[in-house]
This record gives sequence, structure tokens and C-alpha cells, in this order.
Amino acid sequence: MQDGTGLFYAKKGRNVIVRNKSPEPGKIGLVKLFLLFVKIGLVTIGGGYVMIPLLQEEFVEKRKLMEIKEFASIMAVAQAGPGGVAVNSSVVVGYKLKGLSGAIAAAVGTVFPSFAAIILLSAWLLHPGNRETLEGFLSGATPAVVGLLIAAAYSLGRRVIEDKMGAVLAAGGLAAVVLLEIHPIIIIIAAGAVGYVFYKNKCLPVDEEGCDNQ
Repeated sequence: MQDGTGLFYAKKGRNVIVRNKSPEPGKIGLVKLFLLFVKIGLVTIGGGYVMIPLLQEEFVEKRKLMEIKEFASIMAVAQAGPGGVAVNSSVVVGYKLKGLSGAIAAAVGTVFPSFAAIILLSAWLLHPGNRETLEGFLSGATPAVVGLLIAAAYSLGRRVIEDKMGAVLAAGGLAAVVLLEIHPIIIIIAAGAVGYVFYKNKCLPVDEEGCDNQ
């Protein structure tokens, strides 16, 4: 049964089990979704990957519109597709939450701040002395962006990597990018193929019931 706080109560003998109500997908308005992506787009400095921790904070941690594993899968799809990571990520998240209209709203919301900022900065940089000010700002902001990316990788990794194979694939992906400079799309496809073969007749880490481990 459910009370006014949104919690479900299940009676089991004398004990009462309390479970949080699962978030229902799409429970966000289209205008609100657009404005959220405008806000995220305003602070996405340093490339599309910077958007990942911001999306995670907004849609997974704060609003709980999707689970962390689902979010990780969405980011993998976004990076595997053609185009920029920022737009791809926003389109996939928007489509997941509100369908085609959500994808369009998210994409426009992501691109609009960059479009407006480039026009304003282009006019502002024409004035003598302003370029040095902007370069100083970016010199301070860029290291912080690196910190955000590391934090996002740690947050995702500790909740998504649940077995030895996951750890091996994560380490292999890191080595392939850093040491071998292999394109991320190739790494994602290769890891997906390995995962399919490895988990085909095994229980996934997230579902240990109802499958054959033999």
C-alpha cells in the first residue's frame, strides 16, 4: 500500500518493508526539459564530455528520472553515434524522457547557449584587451573541467562496474584510448561484442535470478 509521502509499504508477517517509489520515466514537462538543457549548455565549457557529469547530477541524482546503469548505457549510445558528444547525449536523454519532441527540445536547448555565446564573444573579442581576460578565465576553468570528468568517471564506475569482466573492460578501454589512441567508437563496439559473448549464457551482474550460469 502507499501513503501520502509516495512510499510503498509491504507487510510481511510482523515486519514492514519500506520501498521508495520507483521514478516513472517522462515525468518532466517539455518546457522544463528545454530549460534544463539550456542551463547545462551554459556551463558546458571544454567539450561535450563535460556535459556527462552535469547530466548525471540533474537527471539521475537530483530528479531521479533514470537509473545510473540506464544513464551509462545512454552515454555509450551517444558516444557511438556520429556527431558531437554534447548534442548526441542531449538527444538520447531527451528522447528517453519525452520521445521525439523531447529529443528536439534537448538538442535546441543544448545548442542555443553555445550559439548565443559565440556570437557575443566574437563581438566582445574585437575590442582590444578583452582576449587576455577571456584566456585568463579559460585557464582557470579548464583544470576544473578535468576534475569534473574524473569525478564523473569515478561516480559511474563504482556503480556500473560490478564484476571482474567489467573491471577488465574498463581498464582495457582506458588503455586503448590513452596508450593506443584508438577511437572511442571502436572501443565501445568491441567491448559490447565481448560483453555479448561473455554474458550470453551467464547471469548479468544486475540480474542474478532466472538465468543459467552453467
